[in-house]
Amino acid sequence: MSQHTIPCETLTDWIEIDFRDESNQPLSGLTATVTDAAGNSRQLKLTGGPQLITCLAPGAVTLTFDTDSWLKAVMSRRPLNAAETSAVPEYVKAAKGFNNTVKQHLQATVGDFWQQPPTAAVAERHQAGKGKSGAVELLSRNAYVVEIQAFKWLTVRMGLFFDGTANNTYNVDWGRQQQERAAHYCMNRFSVESQEQALELAAQCQAPMPKAMENLSATNEYTNVQKLEWLYANQLYGAGLLQFGLYVKGIGTSLEEPANGIDDDDAFAGVAAGRGDNGVESRVEQALNDVCQNKLKSQWGRLANQYDGVGKFEFDLFGFSRGAAAARHCANMVLREKDNLFQAALAKHCSDVPLRSDMDWQNNEHCQIHFVGIYDTVAAIATLWDGIDPHDEHNGDVKLWLDPKRVKKVVHLTANPRDEFRYNFSLNSLNNASRNPTAPFFEAVLPGAHSDLGGGYYSRQFFDGKVQSYNPLFTETKLVAAYHSRLPKNAVSSNSPVAFGQGDDPALTAKVMASDAGKKVLREIDRLVTMNWCQTSDLSIDYVVRPVLQGNKNREPEERVTVKLTMTRIVEGDLSRLYLRLMAGLAKFSGVNFDDGAFEQKWSSDSSYKVEDLNSHFNLLGRSFAAICEEVLQQATQGQLHPLLGDESFRRALRPHFIHHSADVVSVAGGFIVPYIPNDGNARAVHPAVKGK
Repeated sequence: MSQHTIPCETLTDWIEIDFRDESNQPLSGLTATVTDAAGNSRQLKLTGGPQLITCLAPGAVTLTFDTDSWLKAVMSRRPLNAAETSAVPEYVKAAKGFNNTVKQHLQATVGDFWQQPPTAAVAERHQAGKGKSGAVELLSRNAYVVEIQAFKWLTVRMGLFFDGTANNTYNVDWGRQQQERAAHYCMNRFSVESQEQALELAAQCQAPMPKAMENLSATNEYTNVQKLEWLYANQLYGAGLLQFGLYVKGIGTSLEEPANGIDDDDAFAGVAAGRGDNGVESRVEQALNDVCQNKLKSQWGRLANQYDGVGKFEFDLFGFSRGAAAARHCANMVLREKDNLFQAALAKHCSDVPLRSDMDWQNNEHCQIHFVGIYDTVAAIATLWDGIDPHDEHNGDVKLWLDPKRVKKVVHLTANPRDEFRYNFSLNSLNNASRNPTAPFFEAVLPGAHSDLGGGYYSRQFFDGKVQSYNPLFTETKLVAAYHSRLPKNAVSSNSPVAFGQGDDPALTAKVMASDAGKKVLREIDRLVTMNWCQTSDLSIDYVVRPVLQGNKNREPEERVTVKLTMTRIVEGDLSRLYLRLMAGLAKFSGVNFDDGAFEQKWSSDSSYKVEDLNSHFNLLGRSFAAICEEVLQQATQGQLHPLLGDESFRRALRPHFIHHSADVVSVAGGFIVPYIPNDGNARAVHPAVKGK
């Protein structure tokens, strides 16, 4: 006897049943309760395809399924899109049923066959009797093909763009206006036309600046995080998909909207320690609440009549510096099983947005981090437990490890540890990292300092007209060394290869350079020149000699000297634009949805994106920097890393005029804090990601 037949002894009627979805795929594995007109019941397990049930009393037959199992099975089936036509009618016509019976096509709903309505609300169109065939009535001695109406679930894909420490787009435009005003003031005052004259006279011209320019966020260009958000597709990208992006102000900057053109002062706790109301953890929670309240809630209203609810959440997370730490922490907060910040934000702000009743937050088919694109993660969380030291690997409750089972793709672009080596800027590397750009977790070590990758340094393209040639805006002056020692009583001669800032006293200069401090400065000069950071003409030495008070009046007076080395160079801010192209290309290759028009046009037409060879600095190894940027973009969109980015000769060529020397020994807070002090050996500390942390 066939497995599709239920035997009987005295009852003679039968029914043939075949459950299909809108795509004409069978529903199988479910167990139905079959009840005939006489009240006889039995169990039927769907095996896929037509099934004959015999031993029935004549008349009406009912089939019901366990509500939860039935809903879960139907909710998982794909609905037809507007361009598709159901194949079920042709399937019905293709063969006769039992006893050569003509099959009947019923277009029914999930509500026609559940045992009782579910506790969670289900849209009216899925209730009993709401299918195209109306109220369903099954009669014995008939063959039925039952097409169950699918649920139309909306996939919500959201991009969160976490800016870096002290980076705030809302302050950038205001800051640019102040810089351009000051530049025009100086250039007009001195009738300066050439770049050389502008640089020469800049020290003589001190244009008045508003106090708000003391905010770090007002002295930056837009970062790559903001530029990527502008490329992101903020629209209903296709049938069944709602996508939108949210820019999140950098750690330490104000959340308030700008008043009089600029936000409130940057917050010390956020900038210095990554903590507090504007710290990493708070900024993630704020972002998740913001995206639910101001994005999802507002856009659901116009889509509610087209969809049954949200069936899947996908996330694209981008970040730079502490913003990169925020992006990684955000991924963990979205995926965690308990105390889930995203689920809490949904419940608080989007109670009118229905979710599929079988939503499983631990299932990638329902919730997944699709892409994480981050620049140079520096969590640098200073806590009481680590002596308020941002250098170490202790980051409090900020979670940086990413789950390879839940995060589909990560791209982490990091600064070369010999270009970025500040003590307080230790790198938090990526777990499960590969050097292959097509691997799920990709981490690259690239030429440049921290903000050369993530952005923020001024490019000439950022300014208009004559200001592009005003070199003081692109001049980096760094106190790269300061040493103290006893001044020797005599010395033969001075052997300094660089100029002195003060008047030259040969005898005193000879003693200064013969001191331990002077010798250390000479070694630092050799390092900078040998490593191609600069030429000797870019360096200057200053010193201060002070007498040391002696307890013994009979002893000969002793003197101590402080020797300082300053490096002054013109450094272009365009290297970050190369890495903008690298990240955008790899993200596009990995399936991130960018606005097609913006992606095609902005690279050459938008002053925040374009690269032009404006002077001799842009000639690198005999090649055009602008052309290299274009090649990087094209190769990245194919999942490839341009070979020059791993070429040591290219990094060396970039050093003098594209890589900023981020470390210095300038002290603040009365000399107690040196925020950008170099790490030991001028080599960066790197902390690995640890599971659970």
